[in-house]
Amino acid sequence: MVYSDVELTESEPDLDRTTVTDVDFLGEVSFETGFMFDETEVGGISGLTYDEAKDIFYAISDDQSTINDARYYDVSIDLDDGSLDEGDVEFTEVTTLLNAAGDPFSPASLDTEGIALTDEGTLFISSEGDSDNLVDPFISEFSLDGQIFNELTIPDKFLPTVDQSSGVRDNLAFESLTITPNGKYLFTATENALFQDGEIATLEAASPVQILQYDLAGAELQSITPEDIRYNNVDIAYGVEFPSQLAGATSTVDLAIASDRANDTLAIFAIDPFK
Repeated sequence: MVYSDVELTESEPDLDRTTVTDVDFLGEVSFETGFMFDETEVGGISGLTYDEAKDIFYAISDDQSTINDARYYDVSIDLDDGSLDEGDVEFTEVTTLLNAAGDPFSPASLDTEGIALTDEGTLFISSEGDSDNLVDPFISEFSLDGQIFNELTIPDKFLPTVDQSSGVRDNLAFESLTITPNGKYLFTATENALFQDGEIATLEAASPVQILQYDLAGAELQSITPEDIRYNNVDIAYGVEFPSQLAGATSTVDLAIASDRANDTLAIFAIDPFK
């Protein structure tokens, strides 16, 4: 399933870029329910991002600040032997997220899901909010010590309403978050249809969802609303080459790639560089 909305231009191949042609399963590690670290219950880990400079992963907890304060963990993952086995994953630090006043977030005031590291060493974190209680979703920037300092503008169509005539559905909002390899753009996607866009997905029927693109100054650049797709995660392939009609030439384009739970496939979108 491929969706395209882009004008291709001729360009020389980028010989410095890395192309991934396949992936290998290295293993898995599970932690029992109630697993504790530094007096916090780790609970569900909803998102990971990698800090290459420090060789550490940052893992966002899926706790609505109800069991412990909203937080993320530093996680060391040892893959030196080429596999992921018991003992290879170690939680090394926990950082509490702080609101604009410098205090931990109050219970049920957020529902953190996605996390992405910027080139400047800061973290963008997405929250689904709580639409049943009119708590808005957000995408905000945090320092590594957990302090919020920047909030992206969320378009009104995503904000919950009392009569549920529009906005995100509860627990089906900004599940994913990623930044393009060149550090210019941030992407997120809802996990299901907005109230005004259609019905919730079922095993028999798909549900239209929306992808949001921001530049890292906070401007919404594109909003994509395809039919019959249920997104769970979205990522970016930057500088993908396509054959050109000119002999020996290629064109490059950035692609947004989303997992489609409704159709058990991938949905691929070409990003329009002129929007």
